[in-house]
Amino acid sequence: MSSAIFRSLVYIRRQFCDYGVKPLVREEHYLNNQVKRLVLQNPAKRNSLSLAMLTSLKERLEASALEEELRAVIIAADPPVFSAGHEFTELTDNNKDESRAALIQLCTNVMKVIQSLSVPVIGEVRGIAAAAGCQLATSCDVLIAAENAKFSCSGIKVGLFCSTPSVPLSRVLPRKFAFNMLFTGDAVTAREALQYGLVTMLVAEENLKEETLKYAEKFCSLSKPALALGKRFFYSQIELPLDKAYREAELVAAENLRYPDAQEGIRAFLEKRKPRCFKLMATLTELLYLAEYK
Repeated sequence: MSSAIFRSLVYIRRQFCDYGVKPLVREEHYLNNQVKRLVLQNPAKRNSLSLAMLTSLKERLEASALEEELRAVIIAADPPVFSAGHEFTELTDNNKDESRAALIQLCTNVMKVIQSLSVPVIGEVRGIAAAAGCQLATSCDVLIAAENAKFSCSGIKVGLFCSTPSVPLSRVLPRKFAFNMLFTGDAVTAREALQYGLVTMLVAEENLKEETLKYAEKFCSLSKPALALGKRFFYSQIELPLDKAYREAELVAAENLRYPDAQEGIRAFLEKRKPRCFKLMATLTELLYLAEYK
């Protein structure tokens, strides 16, 4: 075994094995395991999205797809910041081009996993979310921010255009506002982000975790197959022409009506009662949906 490979294996073991070293991503469970909170916990490095951090986050997100009782995932970070973006020491020319390309691709894959999960993913942001950190926050389905949160794509200020963060930003924000963020590198406040649709809800910093969990609880009484079907369709139809989007919506609606949960919900409405507990089971549709991204 070469010394370089040996050093890499030692590094990985130190990052992911329990030898008294704190893992880079902490996993917490709430509301009878229906809500999972993944916490970036490397504040000394401003929760930078290093290779090890991204690998750990991706593994934990993928594992979430197999948890039948899960209804929501929260991505948070230990204070004072959400994430300052990539670990710059991994982007210098001391690293091979292939290594840097693999790191960027891994970051992209994390964002794709977030969208592919069958349950809503909620970003819980305090402090700065910069560059790839802003990309991570923007890629969440829901974004709850503390009043002190700021969002920036500051790479342009050091000669590095935030190309991958521009993908979710340009799909979420008005074009002129996204362009301004990407081409000036200036940070925007949480209130500005709320005004332009990047942030779902703004809360006091001291209440951030509590309010995020309260929001996540909204999904706990809902049908998981319906959440999975709805999330998949929501993202797939966005780029479609209007007529085609409606045709797809008609097929999805017809499929949804075959779900036992949907029929129980309809009966409950007609009988003027609350739906009985939705089954904690995945339909064939949901299982195929998850398998598509494995």
